[in-house]
Amino acid sequence: MFHEQGFAVVADEVRNLAARTSTSTVDIQTVVARNSELTVAAMDLMKNANLYSETGLSLVDRAVKSQNEIEDVATQVTETISNISNKSWDS
Repeated sequence: MFHEQGFAVVADEVRNLAARTSTSTVDIQTVVARNSELTVAAMDLMKNANLYSETGLSLVDRAVKSQNEIEDVATQVTETISNISNKSWDS
């Protein structure tokens, strides 16, 4: 009878361990699934950040080109005014 009770205790512990293992497995699967979702979301955010960076760089490049064109036109205007001024003094 003592052996039967010992076996019953061991069997009960094995059932408890199996139940905890099953619960832990479900918990791990949930964590892994959530990590996968977060990884996909992070990758999407990084792709968007990259696109925004590329767009920003393109806009900066266009702004620099526009600024250079403005400076060139301002220089031409200054030279034209200077030439007109010099010609009027020469006359």
